[in-house]
Amino acid sequence: MPDLLAFLTPRRSWPVLLVLLVAGCDGLLPPRPPIAGRRQAESAEDAPRLDANFESAPSASPQPFGGDWEAWYVHRIGEQVVGLSHVSAATVPVTKLSGDGADDPQEVRFERTQRLLMRTGRVQFNRLVRSVSVETAAGALKRFETETQTGPLRTVVSGTVRGSSVQLKVTGEDAPQPATLESSANPRGEFAVEQALRRNQLSKNQSLRFQVVLPTSRQLGSVVLTSRGQASIPMLDGTFQVHDEFDVQTIDAEGTVVDQWIAWVDSQGSLVRTLRPALRLESLQVDRATAEALFGDHGVQDVHLVVSGDLEFNRRPKQLAFLLPASDDSKEASDESRQEPRPNPSASMAGMQLPTAPLQSLREAPGGLQILVADDAPPAGFSEYQAEPLPADRAATALIDLEHPKVQSAAARFSSLPSEVRVAEIAQYVKNSLSIAAQQPARPASAVLQSGRGGELDHAVVLASLLRKNEVPARIAFGVALPIQRDPSSGSGPLMMKLRPWVTAFVDGRWVVLDALTARRNPVDRLCLTICEGDADVQASWMDVFRRLPEYRIRLMGARYQD
Repeated sequence: MPDLLAFLTPRRSWPVLLVLLVAGCDGLLPPRPPIAGRRQAESAEDAPRLDANFESAPSASPQPFGGDWEAWYVHRIGEQVVGLSHVSAATVPVTKLSGDGADDPQEVRFERTQRLLMRTGRVQFNRLVRSVSVETAAGALKRFETETQTGPLRTVVSGTVRGSSVQLKVTGEDAPQPATLESSANPRGEFAVEQALRRNQLSKNQSLRFQVVLPTSRQLGSVVLTSRGQASIPMLDGTFQVHDEFDVQTIDAEGTVVDQWIAWVDSQGSLVRTLRPALRLESLQVDRATAEALFGDHGVQDVHLVVSGDLEFNRRPKQLAFLLPASDDSKEASDESRQEPRPNPSASMAGMQLPTAPLQSLREAPGGLQILVADDAPPAGFSEYQAEPLPADRAATALIDLEHPKVQSAAARFSSLPSEVRVAEIAQYVKNSLSIAAQQPARPASAVLQSGRGGELDHAVVLASLLRKNEVPARIAFGVALPIQRDPSSGSGPLMMKLRPWVTAFVDGRWVVLDALTARRNPVDRLCLTICEGDADVQASWMDVFRRLPEYRIRLMGARYQD
């Protein structure tokens, strides 16, 4: 398992927690029947020890690879499945380069794909981790790559082992410069625990300790693996099985325990169940069909903000009223409560910024910031979006590459149409011409058109590009949108508004909202959090909105619907 707790530390942009918190973890391991012949109590001398010295422990040096294998797991908290993993190991022929003196005819390629449903504050999202580790057949780490996708944030950490040093390279958001980690021994990879369990026979209370690379925290650490003998444990079907039990600790370079878990292993050394008590997270080995059926269909890049309030689904709203409550312990909020409501084009409530935008008007009130979303003029006291188009709203950028032949060709077909028809036809063209794919780092419009597919942000970039090429000022906006219908599994819980990009265009003297995925104009189902004016860095704005999202406390106060 990857160093999950290291990912959850303040080293990241903002802390995350597993979704669906439940009361306690006692239910994860109910009272277990005793193993025949096993003593009911153990003396202090028999208890496992995690000493600084492991002189009496078996050797941690790599042993021969035991053969190809794979395993599927479901991850759950209580009875709620929150993720799945697939792990595999396979031998592959060594590709020798000219002058390469390697004499090992095979390498072993370990792969893991892990999906976890996560939550921080009121934000729910998915975390996808793909890990690849290549080793010699004897178990020496050669190179690795770990790709982490957290909502729209993507980071890739890769490394190559040269002797006792590891050369690291990081790409993605806020990536640091390449680094070299110096090791006092041959470091092991992310799959060291699985390998050690399959290749070593530990007696009760014996321990292994080996140095490992921790890709998530980008440092060298160590793993301590201690046998606790056999235990009877409950399985997914409710039956009990007897397996070998191990304590596992991951320790970072400063000596801090960053991950601690319990593993149960069958006679072949395969992990059948794990438990991370601090996270109340357990993992159980299943077959592929069971894993996929239990976890269900969760969009890898979907990000949702929990909003209090209720909505009539399958009816399109024509007006929505939201509230950002003022902080209860804020003196400023207390002072405001004695004042009359007043308009404010961009207000800050408890450190949160919210702009006026097309369809979106604001005013401060005793309870906080009121937001009205409607396609008609707001009542008196609400401020409206008053921005004028800028020359940059028609200009090219790194993503909106207007002079590329692919963009010019696509835009030319609309040049003779009247402006009102032209905008609608461009939006429909983007919807019909591009298929949906996972959103990677934003690409230029020409590259998206060339491939014919892209993520939600790619669609918005193409729409903005074709509008600008046809002399229609356009900006990309980011915010959260209401679902078309409630997920049946959510029951009567709070609304889940999805983080999404869209386009605003200046048409016939006013700004309108265009949804690049549906081609709908002025849909009254969203809350704008930021607008990228002119040549603003769209990718950076997208990342910034995602990072700030946990700060928002939003209430849906009411809605009016179309007849």
